Amino acid sequence: SIQGTLLPFAAKKLSMIDPTADIRTTFNDYQDDSDISFVRLRLKEGSSWCGKSLAELQLPKDLLVAMIMRNGEVLVPDGSTVLKENDLLVFAAHSFEDEEHHALEEVVVDRASEAANRPLAAIPSSSARRVLLIKRGIDTIIPSGSTVIKHGDILVLAPELERE
Repeated sequence: SIQGTLLPFAAKKLSMIDPTADIRTTFNDYQDDSDISFVRLRLKEGSSWCGKSLAELQLPKDLLVAMIMRNGEVLVPDGSTVLKENDLLVFAAHSFEDEEHHALEEVVVDRASEAANRPLAAIPSSSARRVLLIKRGIDTIIPSGSTVIKHGDILVLAPELERE
């Protein structure tokens, strides 16, 4: 604890601080220090949100469209902002707190798995639980029904529901 409290003093005395450095805070700084998470969503062609204003969407009050990136420009939106195809929306919301400690399960897809080389929608619903995300190498994929499962994928499954 002494070392940590002396760091700023020592850094200043040893001229280790660049007074011209950019020290602005970023979205990540706020995620690290609070229960707010930032999530991005790109509006694809044909999205039902395209052509509508934010007010028309009637988003929950705890979900804020913090900014929109459109054609390389950053927009600070308000209720009258009309969404367009290819807009990148950045949402702010409270992080999920798992008070009940719901356990997620990871399943590695091997070559013999019935899921290998099939789209998620083709896996029988009786044998599948909700796939929340797929870890493929260093990539993390948010799946849709058309996402093809590959051998070596790690499927992260939603908690199993308790049966009554």
